[in-house]
Amino acid sequence: MSNETKVGKTIIPIDLQSLVPTEATLKLSTIKEELVLKKWTLKVKAHAIAHFGEPKLATIFKTQDMIGMAEIVYRFMLKPEGRKIFELMVDPDAEIDTPIDAFLESISSPSDQANMVRALVQTVGIGEEEVKKITEALKHEVNANSPYAIKEDETKVEAAPEKKSKAPKPKMKTKPKKRK
Repeated sequence: MSNETKVGKTIIPIDLQSLVPTEATLKLSTIKEELVLKKWTLKVKAHAIAHFGEPKLATIFKTQDMIGMAEIVYRFMLKPEGRKIFELMVDPDAEIDTPIDAFLESISSPSDQANMVRALVQTVGIGEEEVKKITEALKHEVNANSPYAIKEDETKVEAAPEKKSKAPKPKMKTKPKKRK
């Protein structure tokens, strides 16, 4: 069995066959309880494919679609005691019409989003060590034409310089009046 996995043109130094799915905890800044996510199983995958369709499910992960990932977490991964928290938060007067609306409302910061993604990938067996390996392997995959391209000898991300416009300057139709 190979200890590498090819993603696009990049070889990731982890063996996906060796990953061990596990439960994960999710802490959101807006609620005091820690949420427990089930481990990723074939049943979870089957239900997610039935709900989204296989192409859409693949797109959610490839594009890191936060709303799609949140829906996966709520519908298929969140244990019942966690779901109950959001069922109690439904309040049509506050425009929180469903438990999934309450869950989405609870993910209110970039760190909440990062924690959700981290917990989700942990359920398939990708821990901190694997995340570091993946990040290292993919850091040179940034599109060279991107305004945030990473140069080989740099470790920081900088915006590319703006290109000057070649458009001619507009001409004034009338001359300004002279003051007396």
